[in-house]
Amino acid sequence: MSILSKKGRIDRRPKNYSGAVVAAIGTCLIATSGFAASHGDHDHDHDAEKRHAESHEHGAAELAIALDGNQLIAEFTSPGMNIVGFEHEARDADEIAAVKAAVEKLGMGAELIELKGAGCSLSEADVEAEGLLAEVHEGDHHEGDHHEDDETHAEFEAKYSFDCTAPGRLSGVSVGFFEQWPGIEEIKVVFLSDDHQISAELTGANPAFEAK
Repeated sequence: MSILSKKGRIDRRPKNYSGAVVAAIGTCLIATSGFAASHGDHDHDHDAEKRHAESHEHGAAELAIALDGNQLIAEFTSPGMNIVGFEHEARDADEIAAVKAAVEKLGMGAELIELKGAGCSLSEADVEAEGLLAEVHEGDHHEGDHHEDDETHAEFEAKYSFDCTAPGRLSGVSVGFFEQWPGIEEIKVVFLSDDHQISAELTGANPAFEAK
């Protein structure tokens, strides 16, 4: 059973990630950020940086994957615009329903990330909708009280944990995010295992990469 709160969060089973996995996913996320920002670091072109920022807001997402022993952790991050078509706090019943539906769908990690050849099964999923749903307390809600300045921080974050019976046989990873949300145009990926690291850029036409 999933638990969905007013903040837009789904949590399946308590987390018990090992220290090694936490360190690996942290390294993965740092690498993903560097991969995404590499062009701006080289030429310091303000126009290029602006184009990159616009790309991040309109169509770009990130996926960091870390394999440690029999456990694989995947963390997916996307601006709200790609998933629900807006990046502000949900303002009406339709927007609230859209965010909650997206959170539920993102919780189905086994349908969104296919790990080929490794015998992996989803053991945990944790999804948050940051800045998209408010925690409404009695007496402090004011109609029309929205914070437009927070729009750029409104995003979905989904973390998945898989248990794998044959991690050494992982041959590739395929994702279903593009089919579910056409607003996602590209996903920047970093994959990290004990012996190698892979960077990839996935699109709807090419939604998979080799993990060897």
